[in-house]
Amino acid sequence: MTEDIYSKKTRTVHWILASLIFITFPLGIFMGRSEMSALKLNLYKVHIIIGTLIFIFAAYRLYLKFTEKDRPGEPEHLANYSRQIQKVTFPILYYFPLLLMVSGLTIIFTTGLFPVLTGSGDDIPAGIVDLTVGRSHLIGGLVLVLTAVTHFIGSTLYQLSKGELYARMGLNILKFNK
Repeated sequence: MTEDIYSKKTRTVHWILASLIFITFPLGIFMGRSEMSALKLNLYKVHIIIGTLIFIFAAYRLYLKFTEKDRPGEPEHLANYSRQIQKVTFPILYYFPLLLMVSGLTIIFTTGLFPVLTGSGDDIPAGIVDLTVGRSHLIGGLVLVLTAVTHFIGSTLYQLSKGELYARMGLNILKFNK
């Protein structure tokens, strides 16, 4: 069993990010499917606030990744296929939140949404999701959520078989060592 554990800062940022991502994705879907209204405008504002928080925490997580000296190594007995999956999922989990902020800002400033959000415009522009950048933002969000789910499933399967992984992230649950 590994005694490695992530720092309290890293663990806190990890769980905050996971929570924010799983809150904002369905909010964004609901927002995109809502009729033009004051509710939709408020949903946009909440989505933007949460997206900004995700960006800040993702940037801070990257900073911690590259500056913390005592980060745990890979879990013991990690299967080769799991290492290959990690090589794909971890960059997505680290960098997609940053890219989604860029695409979100692009939507705000290129569609006429900014004046509406600041109170100087009339209506939310129609067809935002139909634009290439809108679709890219939606697809990027979907990729991020599916990758996070893959990460969760893989982590849970490893935890159930080895019983040591969750403790690295501050959770002492599901210890079913074989």
